[in-house]
Amino acid sequence: MSWVMLLFFLLFKVIGLGTVSLRVNISKNKGSGDTLSFRRSPFGMPYNLALCCLVVVLDHICLPAIYYSDYVNKTIITMSIEIFQGIYGSLMIFITLVCYCVNQSHVVRIGNYLIHVEEQLHRLHSPTHLHRVFWILIIVYFCQLVLFIAVLVTEHLAFHASPLVWLMDIGPSSFASWILIQYFSVISLIDANFTRINNAIQNLCRSSHYDVYMKSLSQSRRLFVSSSTMEFLLQLRDIHNHLCDVSAEVSRFYSMPVLMSISYMFFTLLYNSYYLLEPVIVENTVLDVMSMVNTILWVIYIIYPLSLLTNKITSIVDKIQETGIFVQALLKCAIDPETKSELREFSLQLLHRRIKFTANGCFNLDNTLLQSIVSTVTTYLVILIQFQMGSSCHTISKCNCTES
Repeated sequence: MSWVMLLFFLLFKVIGLGTVSLRVNISKNKGSGDTLSFRRSPFGMPYNLALCCLVVVLDHICLPAIYYSDYVNKTIITMSIEIFQGIYGSLMIFITLVCYCVNQSHVVRIGNYLIHVEEQLHRLHSPTHLHRVFWILIIVYFCQLVLFIAVLVTEHLAFHASPLVWLMDIGPSSFASWILIQYFSVISLIDANFTRINNAIQNLCRSSHYDVYMKSLSQSRRLFVSSSTMEFLLQLRDIHNHLCDVSAEVSRFYSMPVLMSISYMFFTLLYNSYYLLEPVIVENTVLDVMSMVNTILWVIYIIYPLSLLTNKITSIVDKIQETGIFVQALLKCAIDPETKSELREFSLQLLHRRIKFTANGCFNLDNTLLQSIVSTVTTYLVILIQFQMGSSCHTISKCNCTES
């Protein structure tokens, strides 16, 4: 799994989303596996700064190509949105690359601590789910690559655009998608660790007849927690506290890149939704099958990483709430004062830790975000359609006056 993770990380380094080095420390002792460690990379910051300069140069070259490009059903609205997309996409890439340079130490700290948590849970003999997580990530990455190739092929077949237009059209969208995919990968590892902690606490609850407690509010059996079990519980509490800390740090690190990425993806979704409905609502437009297929693929390509991220973040928030339920159930079973005191402290810790994943504090990254995006896109689509129909009616009235 270490080598598979290195392959994943190499992809992010190429596009500027991996400014640190990931090393595999091969163990010389038989029976002990290899370990990973994150370090500051001396080439990460210069590489990202070179990419920033390349983005500025390509921006001046590609914007005129977008302005003079010709495609089916081109209007003033579609051309204006495409130019705005190109400018905002370059700004999004530039700011994200700079953020990864400035916050390089945060990436090292987050990555090393996740590895440390994995080692702690492994020593506690907590059942691992990392194999399942890595297989899910492989499938997610494969589907992302398939969607990218499909969008690229249909874009060429539908519009026969030049590579310069691709750089300003597909490039920023792919960059924003990979930011969300990387965020999803980190959140998946954190979610797996929260799951392992909840399973360990739930096993303690089951040993104290937790199933009976869930069926009836009156608990007839009590549990005396041994010193070894108490130490195990304290270690779980410390790991859970540190996981909450690293979750908050992950949210702070990705707040600005995710805000820029989701904003760009919103405009891209709005443009493609408008272009998808344009042959139906606007007169004198051609219904081209290949362009319709390309537009549908664009919508899927945008929603796919966003839905993955919001669902996984909602899952983590639910896991944190489940931990409080399990701790309360275990507190009902304990009888010795020391155990009750530690469990109450654990419960208060959970009560005061409100973990939220936000986009720079502007909105929460949960399933409600998708609903907000869909409703907002629908609202703006209605405005754009009315504006387009109003412009068409004004043109027709002018033509009639001229003829008379």
